[in-house]
Amino acid sequence: MTLANHSQSTANPAHLKLLYILRNLLIVSELFGILLVYYGLNIPIPSIALGFILSIQILFNVYTWNNVNNKKTVSSSEIFIQLCIDVICLSAILYFTGGATNPFIIVFLFPIIVAITILPIKTASIFALVTISFYSGLMIFYEALPINHNMHEHSADREYNLHIIGMWLAFVIIAGLITYTVYNMSNVLRHQQKLLTNAKQLALEDEQLVNLGALATNTIHEINEPLTRIANLSAGLETLSRERTIDPSDLSAYTIQLEKEIENCYSTLSDLSIATNPKAKTPDPMDTGEFLQNILDIVYDNYPETEIKTQWTQQDDVCLIIPKKSLSLALINIIRHSIDSTKGDIFWKSTWNTTQLSIEITEFEIRQNEDTGLDIFIAQALIKRLGGNITQTKLDNGKVSTIINLQLYREDIES
Repeated sequence: MTLANHSQSTANPAHLKLLYILRNLLIVSELFGILLVYYGLNIPIPSIALGFILSIQILFNVYTWNNVNNKKTVSSSEIFIQLCIDVICLSAILYFTGGATNPFIIVFLFPIIVAITILPIKTASIFALVTISFYSGLMIFYEALPINHNMHEHSADREYNLHIIGMWLAFVIIAGLITYTVYNMSNVLRHQQKLLTNAKQLALEDEQLVNLGALATNTIHEINEPLTRIANLSAGLETLSRERTIDPSDLSAYTIQLEKEIENCYSTLSDLSIATNPKAKTPDPMDTGEFLQNILDIVYDNYPETEIKTQWTQQDDVCLIIPKKSLSLALINIIRHSIDSTKGDIFWKSTWNTTQLSIEITEFEIRQNEDTGLDIFIAQALIKRLGGNITQTKLDNGKVSTIINLQLYREDIES
């Protein structure tokens, strides 16, 4: 991968603002060093050329500030170019002030640290090579500082002292810049971590809401039949009571049937309460074929008169799946919707191996103007949240084919 491949990658806009602030600090440090050398140490340096370089840096930083205020996204290549311009300006200043003999040459380490922190590793490596190239050039090409050597006995000590002072000052500047940079970088990382945590929490809450919706729609379907039977039994009792022809044995039968239907309702609501418990344990892996058979049995319990033709194919010897409640509800609701929307039977084709499960539900003789209910909408959302995809296709013969593809990740089973 070359640098061009990284040009499209994005960096945090806060990094560009941080570069702007650090460049301001660098300009102030450079100006302080130039004034110290020129006026404090009485060393004649090309102030006009150095002032011109500082002016370029200031103008470039004004341009950067405009980007900070107007740009919502920043590319890694832009950060790379910004750092390269800093190295070029720094090299120009060092060229007029002794090159590699200048103790401030250590400042070259600072942009490398920033690049490693912000840029992709390969781009940062290229930038490090660029910086090393400029450093190497300054070892050969530079203008020596015009130090006065008239007093021979003091010249060596003076040069040594100047070098020591320069190294100390360079260390202070680099230490301050690195401390400021690391502090701000850590703030950016903490902010990003907070945003990521909030996003994960919102995603979890959304998933819980979708699961709750699936459970609610499933409960409505399951409780509808016993409630209908309870209503019919109540109507029968009312008729018998009105006709005053209640036989004790009939009354007992009615009572037993009512108790049975009420128990069915209570059981269904209890299952809903257990399924919505956030502390519910993750189920153990089970055979994929067995998982599908359980779903088929549940559907048959609700639709005993419907014929579901199946064609299931297992491609590997051992195929396990995590029988998540949300997945079961999604598949049950999709099959239930297919049965409710057709006049005849349905065809269920499934193929699975250790990594993927494919399900195709084909409906015959679709009813006209059949609406897509809330249950199918929630089921589709659950499938997508579980990493799968679902598509519906209307075939030429008038049939409707619903295809579901799910990835069965091995790490989910092994963990």
